[in-house]
Amino acid sequence: MKRLIFGTLALTFAASLLLVGVAVAQVKFPKFYMSDAPDGPPIAHFPSGTSVVYVIFEYTGAENTPIQVRVYDPRGQILFQETKNYTGEGREVVEVASKAGAYSDGAYVSQVRVGEEHYLADSEEWFVGEVPTPAAEATVIVQMPAAAASPPASGPSTVTIVGVGVLLLALIALVVWAIRGFITAS
Repeated sequence: MKRLIFGTLALTFAASLLLVGVAVAQVKFPKFYMSDAPDGPPIAHFPSGTSVVYVIFEYTGAENTPIQVRVYDPRGQILFQETKNYTGEGREVVEVASKAGAYSDGAYVSQVRVGEEHYLADSEEWFVGEVPTPAAEATVIVQMPAAAASPPASGPSTVTIVGVGVLLLALIALVVWAIRGFITAS
């Protein structure tokens, strides 16, 4: 009987690890955009001198889920970051005021991230001031590099694969052990 209980607990623990990823994947963001007012329409280009913008998003499927809003400045530095837990579905408006009085002209990026690991769920680029014009078209010539002595590594490392395999075998052995104990106890 002890083996059955122990085996059941081990299976429950393994299943809960798998379900954590599923729970994070259920949170959806039907709308995610920037605006110049809390109830304003989506805007991607703000005039020079703008000092406040709003990150607006709608969410569904949250179950006490951490959702993080992050804004990057034109240099790629984090300008704003806020994390709150959300449940159910709803709409959130996050005011992001410039600490310098007005945002400098340039391209900014806002992101919404979900879960404890802050997985990127959506991203929006927006501009303050003049929108940069694309450079003149140029012809690009690509020269293939010479073949390398060894192929580049890709995918999970061998250590990770072996580790997961060992854990999986241990879990299978634990389940077989629990079932055999249950059968012999009957």
